[in-house]
Amino acid sequence: MIKRTGNQSMLGIALEGRRLYACVVRRRGGVLEARPALQASLTLDPLAAAPELAGRELRSLLDRAGIGRRPCMVAVPVSWVFSLSLRLPELTAEDEASYIALQAERGFPHSVEDLNLAVARWREPEGGARATVLAMPRARVEALEAVLRAAGLKPLGISLGLTALLAPGWEPIAVLRLTRQASELLVGCDGAPAIVRSFDCREGSDPLDRDLDRDPEALARELRITLAQLSPGVRLGLRELLLVPEPAMNEELVLDLCEALGPLGLAIRVARPGEQLEIQWNGAPTAGAAAAAAIAAGALEGKPPTLQFLPPRESRWRRLGRRVSARRALWAGGLGLVLAAAGLGALGWQHQRLARLEARWAAIEPRVTRVEQTQEQIRRYRSWYDDTAPNLRIALALTEAFPEEGAVWAQQVSIKRRARPPAPAPGGARRRAPAAAVAPRGLASIECRGRARSSADWLEVLGTLRADATVADLQIMQALGEAPLQFQFSYAWKGEEGR
Repeated sequence: MIKRTGNQSMLGIALEGRRLYACVVRRRGGVLEARPALQASLTLDPLAAAPELAGRELRSLLDRAGIGRRPCMVAVPVSWVFSLSLRLPELTAEDEASYIALQAERGFPHSVEDLNLAVARWREPEGGARATVLAMPRARVEALEAVLRAAGLKPLGISLGLTALLAPGWEPIAVLRLTRQASELLVGCDGAPAIVRSFDCREGSDPLDRDLDRDPEALARELRITLAQLSPGVRLGLRELLLVPEPAMNEELVLDLCEALGPLGLAIRVARPGEQLEIQWNGAPTAGAAAAAAIAAGALEGKPPTLQFLPPRESRWRRLGRRVSARRALWAGGLGLVLAAAGLGALGWQHQRLARLEARWAAIEPRVTRVEQTQEQIRRYRSWYDDTAPNLRIALALTEAFPEEGAVWAQQVSIKRRARPPAPAPGGARRRAPAAAVAPRGLASIECRGRARSSADWLEVLGTLRADATVADLQIMQALGEAPLQFQFSYAWKGEEGR
């Protein structure tokens, strides 16, 4: 929860890959003024590099722009988060939180413990309760926070730059923001984001201009597919599309985009970045600078962002008061002495008990040896049972075929074992194998259903499975959609002897 303070200025930072935008928002009287202070490309990836090195580079850029050590708000791109839309049943607040956590566990490629969730609840015009769940990997949040603190900044919040551009309580509207890296879409309804999505529809061969090129037809197709996921009530109430391109984008390309988006049946309004914000600009902002200014202005006014990925921190005074207490320290010291004495007594009793047990073992060891030899003879001549855990081997082979970064994830895996018939003996009669012989392993039929971010990632998984010598009869049963792609395939497992 962000509280309004007496600060007269706030720093906003927006990240688009390795592209950094910084904007300082000041309050003068009752008016907010914004000045784009920094626009640069980072040589180090803030999510992968050492926090000390990335923080040093960030501090160097801020010093050149005349920005000191201060609190800040951070806007991240949509491509950094996972999104999930849920229909909420009638539940209590506690059961609803458990239901959302369960659906997030099923829908996201990471465990809920490894994600920072942000939930926006809203209602459809038909009256149904919905929730938009966005998740950002916790390791990514912690890495970004470490870099900011290494640069002498105090992050107050991390949110999406796209949702910061719109004020709470907006009417059903679609916002398409064209940044240098990707196209970001937000469909808002009932004061909350109903759909948040990022897709790349760039074209062109020149690496200097490719960041600003867009394929109008591909972009219109992606929008048409995305809007078809809305309920009929939300889709009928959606009448306007706000197009926010980068200022450096070609006007002819913007006109082509408007023409390609015309069949969607929406009134298309082209706006400059930051035009819809109640901020006085000192210079023409880019899309990144507008996102940084929007999230900083909200914090300066004490308005929390619609989606917050930075968990709340305990205040310094509360932490100090919780730790420092003379009476608590006295009780803790006495309890520590009692526990130490109890531990020493337990060690002494354990040593005495161990000595008695060793003496008893020395007395019965010869008889135990004879029993073990007898059991070994029984195991040698009794019927054979498979103890190689084939189901675990099958699951291991399937898991190793999936990429580690979570681009492809399984939702349901079915393993059906079927016994392999023994080979007939010469002459047509079945030969009985000796009891000590190793019985042949059985085959297994595996079916897997899941999702992938792209067809290329899914095809890579299929290629890995085809190269596995234990996999046979690989069949594709289903492959639908694009982002995410839904797939289902099956194959037969031949066992370790297939290698």
